[in-house]
Order: sequence, then C-alpha cells, then structure tokens
Amino acid sequence: MRSLFFIIFLASSAFSSNYLDHSLQKRKTIRAAHSMEIMGKKYYLKSGLTRYRGTNKKFLHLFEQTLRKRLGKKQEQFFEETHKALLDAAGLYEFDPFFLMAVINTESSFRVMAKGGAKEIGLMQLMPKTARWLAKLNKLEIKKAEDYFKPQINIALGAYYIHLLREKFKEDGRYYIAAYNMGPGNVQKKIRKKEKPKVYIGKVMQHYLAFYKNIKKTKLKQSDS
Repeated sequence: MRSLFFIIFLASSAFSSNYLDHSLQKRKTIRAAHSMEIMGKKYYLKSGLTRYRGTNKKFLHLFEQTLRKRLGKKQEQFFEETHKALLDAAGLYEFDPFFLMAVINTESSFRVMAKGGAKEIGLMQLMPKTARWLAKLNKLEIKKAEDYFKPQINIALGAYYIHLLREKFKEDGRYYIAAYNMGPGNVQKKIRKKEKPKVYIGKVMQHYLAFYKNIKKTKLKQSDS
C-alpha cells in the first residue's frame, strides 16, 4: 500500500513521485485507464476522450491554466503548492490529475480555506476526524489544526483517502467516488439494496468532462502529442 507519509515526504525531498516523472506514454496510459475506470468502458469509448489522450503538452498547459483560473488571483499564492500536490498525488496513485481537480471543484470550488457545514475543511473538504485518522495511520505529526488547510497536506490526505476507498471497492469508480462523499458504510448499504449512488458522482463527472471539453476546443498539433 502506498502511504500518505511517502507522498508528503517526497514533496519536500530530492526524490519524486510526481506525475511528470512518468514517461509520456505512461502518463497517457494513466489518464486513459483512470478515465475508463471512473466512467466505465462503454461510456468512455463513446465520450470521445480517446481522441485527446496523446496531447501531453496541451494537456499540461490546460491543467496549469485551469488551476490558475479556478484558484483566482486572490489565491495565487497557493498555486505552486496546489499544482505540485495534485501532480504528486496523481503520479503516486495513478489518478488522472483532472479527476482530482473535479473532486476539489465539487467539494470546495477551489477555496483553500473552505469550511463546510459539517466542519469539513480545505480544498478536499475533509472531516477533521477523518483527516486526523489518516495522519495517524501514517504516523504523520500535524501539530496545528490549521495545517490541515494547507494544499500540500489537504490534497495528500484527500487523495490518499480516495486511494484507500478505491482499493476497498475494487477500483469501481461508481462506488469509491460516492464513498468519498457519503462514507463507505452508506455505499455498502446501497450495494446491499442493489441501489447505485448517482448524485455526487454525477457532479464530479460533470466537472471532469467540462475540463476536457476545453481540450476539445483547443486546436491540436502533431508536435504537441
């Protein structure tokens, strides 16, 4: 199991798990495989996303551009930390970086200091109890409560939690994405009742596909692939 301590350690070391450290082909494979996992093979093939999977330069440019826009000028001081945290998590857990952005957009609309109605915190809107559990699980000492708002820590914790849920639900995107919002216990209850959670995953996928529509609108050159 890939640990949270590992990703946070790497973020401040000479070693790296960053998404960019993977080869061009590996990055392409990660994005395609994860898209298929969260969308389902049938819908993925119909979506047209396969056509845009080889465009690494434009993909990364759009990723950076989208993140800057979503954070806005008032939060531009968080850009570098957020950008690196997202790519570190995407590289370590083999997530499509835009998937993590879609979760953040759904959870907090990219407000770094966001606080939810049930005391959720930060970009990925973690429950404080869950955040402390994840930190303890990895023997990670976080002394100040406000440190959980830091993008590097908040994203690492949130991505690690999704990774754990992904393993628990055997890489079934319908369930592990829903579990991030409603908890694994509630998702398991729906499974027993043969019900499929739809609302939260629908919101995440709406944001996810919206990000890729911008790639579709961008004219692609062979040199960018």
